[in-house]
Amino acid sequence: MKPFYFFFYMLLVMSCSKSSDDSSSNPLQGTWKLIAVIDETGNGRKPDPTVADCPDCYVITFNNDGTLTGKTHTNLLRGNYSFSAESSVLSIEKGLGSTNAAETADGELLIKILTGKSICVFKNNLLKVVNQDTQNIKESLLFEKR
Repeated sequence: MKPFYFFFYMLLVMSCSKSSDDSSSNPLQGTWKLIAVIDETGNGRKPDPTVADCPDCYVITFNNDGTLTGKTHTNLLRGNYSFSAESSVLSIEKGLGSTNAAETADGELLIKILTGKSICVFKNNLLKVVNQDTQNIKESLLFEKR
């Protein structure tokens, strides 16, 4: 009878353990939608085209395996990333591959800000991304988790 209790106890302990795909160690993981472009004074504006005009535009998905996919207004994006939860640094060192059709100004801005090293600031379901590599980029991006 004791082996039965031991087996039952082990089954109970194992069923209560943390899931291996817990994304709390990587808050970046998941799908994010660009909702605002923020200028250097802190004022925000909606991306062009707006969410109402193009609900699938300006979406980025950060996968658990270090890959990302996304879409600007006119192009599909793909690439590899690394993220340090300790320093909140996002690195997309080799750039983003895209389909390279005539890109909009906000699509180009999204690609420029995400390429290289960026600081990520998380608050609730919002993500602010500020590029750290290029001094002439004054804007930052505000995403909402889908």
